[in-house]
Order: sequence, then structure tokens, then C-alpha cells
Amino acid sequence: MMHSTAPVALVVLLCCLPFTSLWQRRTGVSVLDVDGQDTPTRPAAPVDLSDWDEKMRHATPQLCMDFGEFLEDRNLFFEASQAYTQALAIDSSMAEAHIKLARLHWRRLGELDIAQGHLTFAAAQFPSNVPVRLQYAAFMAEARQDLDAAEVMLRALLEQVPEDKSVHHELALFLKSHRQDYDAAEVQYRRSIELFPDCALLRNNFALFLKNIRKDLSGAEAQFEAGLQNVPESGLLRMNYGILLE
Repeated sequence: MMHSTAPVALVVLLCCLPFTSLWQRRTGVSVLDVDGQDTPTRPAAPVDLSDWDEKMRHATPQLCMDFGEFLEDRNLFFEASQAYTQALAIDSSMAEAHIKLARLHWRRLGELDIAQGHLTFAAAQFPSNVPVRLQYAAFMAEARQDLDAAEVMLRALLEQVPEDKSVHHELALFLKSHRQDYDAAEVQYRRSIELFPDCALLRNNFALFLKNIRKDLSGAEAQFEAGLQNVPESGLLRMNYGILLE
């Protein structure tokens, strides 16, 4: 485990995070869903945080991350934010914590400036981190509605890591959903599958693209069958293949 002092910029960023007592604001929080609609959360299940300080004093970064996910799953968003922040306080090189904080402030709390602050900092600190760069591009497309900036980010990343299946896949999703450039999207889908033919998610998404966008049912069926041949235990592929055959 790495014990380091966060850089000054990180300290400033973390100090700007909204502080809320761990024993407050557990229910009735509104979140911002993917489409930007304000949606009430379900009441949070009771969680015993009485020994939080003691646990966090001796925690590893991964324990903080796991506990943050546990809290977030129970709609304890402010408490989750503090858990992720504690992970960064222990190990400032943990790019995943910035992603978690960005997604929480963006999708759960609708605090876009704070979310972008985490992504900007993480992208500068970890320029080779693919998940950080992909998350930033998704944020620009969906939260900021800046499609040009998002596409520039994705294509720059693709030049940097041309053999990364996830970059091809995310670019395919972007071109399909935001540009409606289906020919270009199909090229990216096919390239992602060439790079990783055993990925159930890639096969599933390409099959659905062929079914719903191209109206190519035989092509979709072929993708589902190829996926199940490689990943026979995939419930996702089995479910959507069954729907296709109905």
C-alpha cells in the first residue's frame, strides 16, 4: 500500500468537496439520472457507522473503495463520497477513486463542476489511464452535451492505444447514440470484437446494434451464437438471444 501526501492541487480539490456529517442526510436525497431527470431515491437501509472513524483510521485504500460502493448502493451518497475521498488521502495515485467520485457527483448528485474537477485532475495526473479518459469523454458527451470535445477525446485516445477494445467499443457507442453515424459505428464494433472475441458484452451490444439499427436479424443471430459459443455461461447473451428468437 502506498502512503503518500496528496499534491497541493489534489488537496485543494478535495477541500472543495461538500462536507456532510456521516450521521445526516441519509434519506430523501434526489439524484440526477442518466437522462437528466430529477428522480427521488428509495429510503436508505440503516447502516451502522458508529465506528466509522476507527475503521477509516486503519483502512487500506481498497477497503475505503469497497465501503464507498457499499454506501453508494444504499443511497448514502455523501458518506460514500467521504469513503472515496479517504482512499485518495491514503493513496493519491488511486485513479479509480477519482472516477468513483466523478460518477457520484455527476450521476447521483448532479454536481457537474465537482465531477469535472475530479476528471480534469485525474486526466492530467494519469494521462495513460484509459478508464479515466473514457469516463471524461462520456461526461463531456452526456453531462455537458459537448459532442465535439467528447469525440476529440475518444479519437485521441484511440490513436494512443489503437489495440484497446474498450476504446473501440466506447467510440462505437458514441457514434451510434450521439452522431447516428451507423457505418462508422459498425466499423468500431467489428474492430472491438476482433480484438476481444470472447467478450460477452461486446458481442451482445453489436448483436443488438445489428438487430435494432441495421434490422439484420440473421447477423444479430450470428453474433449471439458466436458469443454463446465462446462464453456459454453468459446470461446476458442468453436472455437477448431468446428475445430475438421469440
